[in-house]
Amino acid sequence: MFRSTQASTTPATPVSASTTGSAITNAPNTPLFSPTIKPAVPLPLENFCTTYNLSNEILTRFSDNGFTTLNQLCYIALSDLKEMEFKRGEMAAIQDAIEMWSKTRQDGD
Repeated sequence: MFRSTQASTTPATPVSASTTGSAITNAPNTPLFSPTIKPAVPLPLENFCTTYNLSNEILTRFSDNGFTTLNQLCYIALSDLKEMEFKRGEMAAIQDAIEMWSKTRQDGD
């Protein structure tokens, strides 16, 4: 309704996590964890999901794929979550929870 009738000559520039400053990203080979941050002791995924308000569906999907601790998630990437059929919103929630966990871990050091 309010669209300009003139064609834009400026190409669209994709927005990435690095340009927005956000830790959340859609790049498929992006690891869930920074290589420098890994859990020191095994944290059961049930505890992690409860603490960071992740849904039972997320916990069930991880369990169905053999994951039981947060430590195991250090070795997977977003592409793995897609293969496990996580929805985009679930993937964002997982990344956000890991980001919050890593900040509390760093603050506790």
